[in-house]
Amino acid sequence: MLRGGDAIEIKNIYIPKRYSRPGLNDPLILNTVYPRQKLFVDDPLVTNSCRKAERWTEKDIIYAVGVSKGKQLTHLCMVYGIDYCASAKHYKNILLEMRSKLKDIPNIRFGDEREPGRVNAIDPTGATRLDLRNMWHIENPWSFFRYVYRPNPNARFNFMCIIRNEKLSRFRNGDNLFAWREICPSLIIEQVRIKDPDASGQLNDALLIRYEI
Repeated sequence: MLRGGDAIEIKNIYIPKRYSRPGLNDPLILNTVYPRQKLFVDDPLVTNSCRKAERWTEKDIIYAVGVSKGKQLTHLCMVYGIDYCASAKHYKNILLEMRSKLKDIPNIRFGDEREPGRVNAIDPTGATRLDLRNMWHIENPWSFFRYVYRPNPNARFNFMCIIRNEKLSRFRNGDNLFAWREICPSLIIEQVRIKDPDASGQLNDALLIRYEI
C-alpha cells in the first residue's frame, strides 16, 4: 500500500528463456484470494500491519503485471481493479451459493472454514475429510483488454496502462503525463471506451497509455 494512496497487487508471468511462447495468454493465478476491485480495511484477509499502517477505510487497487522471459522484462501493464474485476459481492455470493448447495448433500458434516467448505466424516467410519479450497484464476490484462490494446510483437519491451479519466483527474501531477508525451514519441496516449466489469453492456471513458521500445 502507498501511504495516503493506492494499493498495488504485483504479479509476474515467468517464461523460461528457452520457450518461444510470449506468455500473453497465461491467466493470473490468485490462489485463495478472489479478484479485488478495491481494498477494504475490514477485509479479513488484510494483515493487521496493513490495517494499522495508517487511518483508512478503502483504497483503489492497481494490478501491476509483468511478463519476464528469463531475466528480461518484456511486458508490463498497470490496470485498476475497478476496470478489471467484478465487485466483491459478486464473488462472495458465488461462494455462499456453492456452500449452500453442498450442504444439501446428506450424511456429511461441514467444518467452519473460510474456504468453500471442509467436509468432515465423509465415509462411514468418519475418518476421512475433504477440503474444498479456493483457487482463483483471472484472465490476464492483455487478454482481457485485447479489444483496445495489442502489444507490438517487434518491440523489446511493451508497457500498457489503462486508467479512467476521472481517476487521472484526481492526481496532482496528472498533467505531467501529457507534457512527457510532447518530448517522448514512444509514449502514446489514446482515448478509449472500456467495458464495465459489473455491467457488460456499459462502457466507461478511459485513457490507454502505451510505451514501447
